[in-house]
Amino acid sequence: MSRFLLTAFVLSFTCGVLVDAQQKPSTADAAQKAAAERALQDELTKRAAESAAAQAEAVARAQQKVAQEVQAAKQAEQTRLEREFVEKRDRVVPLDLEIVISRYQADKKISTLPYALTVNAPSPFNTLNSTPLTQLRMGGQVPLPTTAPALGPDGKPVSGVTGGGPVQYKDIGTFIDARGRWLDTQPATFEVWISVQEDAVATPQGASAQSLPVIRTFRAANNLVLRDGQTRQFTAAADRITGEVVKVDVTLKVAK
Repeated sequence: MSRFLLTAFVLSFTCGVLVDAQQKPSTADAAQKAAAERALQDELTKRAAESAAAQAEAVARAQQKVAQEVQAAKQAEQTRLEREFVEKRDRVVPLDLEIVISRYQADKKISTLPYALTVNAPSPFNTLNSTPLTQLRMGGQVPLPTTAPALGPDGKPVSGVTGGGPVQYKDIGTFIDARGRWLDTQPATFEVWISVQEDAVATPQGASAQSLPVIRTFRAANNLVLRDGQTRQFTAAADRITGEVVKVDVTLKVAK
């Protein structure tokens, strides 16, 4: 009986030693595996952080590049606008104006007088009053006698007797002033200011040969907006002295 118990104890101790020897290597392997997994996880986390940082840096560089391109485009546009402003401000367009003064008796044309002027039209950044003035003066002077009462020896007027007085000279002819400026180039459009004055000796209807001369005066001024090659009627008016109708037509052409 004692021998049986001793044998059983020896077998039990041997099995325990074997089991303990088998369990120790398994625990070491698990610890090593866990450490490897942690190292792998740390490596993956590090790589992910590096990738995110690199991506953020790339996005920042791209945004900076876009901002620089936008700024460069704005600067280029500003430079272009400034250059265009200077070009428009300093640009002067030469214009040829043809002004035709026609007179009609009823429906019959009795006279036509054409006049040609050249006007330098600066940009619309200038006011019309500050633009160069073109003037045309054509005509002469006519003597106009004046009558005065005759004077007696005492220097007083003699009743019922008239005598010749001094002669005055009156300017007659055609006087034209013109200014212009361009409003747009597509299509070529211009604003022009024109002043026309025509003074002439006229014979009133029913007047006798001994009648004193009468000075006929016509004046008109207006602003017109004309395109290149366009003709417009400046004004039309009836002369109360002669009964004639005066018409003024204006044609604008850009000088080539």
